[in-house]
Order: sequence, then structure tokens, then C-alpha cells
Amino acid sequence: RQVNDELKVILGEPPRVDVEFKDNQYVLYEPEFRLSTTATTFKKGINDISSQLSDIWEEYVDCPESELNKDALKLRKKLIQLVGPPGR
Repeated sequence: RQVNDELKVILGEPPRVDVEFKDNQYVLYEPEFRLSTTATTFKKGINDISSQLSDIWEEYVDCPESELNKDALKLRKKLIQLVGPPGR
């Protein structure tokens, strides 16, 4: 998942992202992981949601399971279902 010194999460299936446009801003919300962002362009918004997904992947999947509590393990499982197993 390492590309150009930046972690990239490659999704197994596209996530559902709700989009609104108000006050000349795109407001994006991904309900499964409760990610949200506001951006001047749709592309910037999608890039920010992708970045947030990469961040939570690093925090919950790229760490030993023994460091995670029960709720964190559930989140880890959801991430793996969306993205696929680590090292794919």
C-alpha cells in the first residue's frame, strides 16, 4: 500500500459518500466510518476522505491487534472488509 512515500488505501469497493453543495463548498460525509470534510472542489473532498481512510487504516490495521480494545477491533474488521486484508 506504499506509493510515493505516502500510504494509499486501495478500496475493494467504493464507499458510500454523501455530497452536498452549499455556500460554494462541497460537503462530503462517509457514514460507515463517520468521516467528513468540506472542500472547494469535489476532487479535493474525495482526496481528503481518502486521506482520512488512510489515517484510520494506519491507526487500526497497521498495528498489533493486542493494542486494540473491543470497539477498535470491530472498526479494524470493518476497514478490512472495505479494503481487503493487509498486504493485498
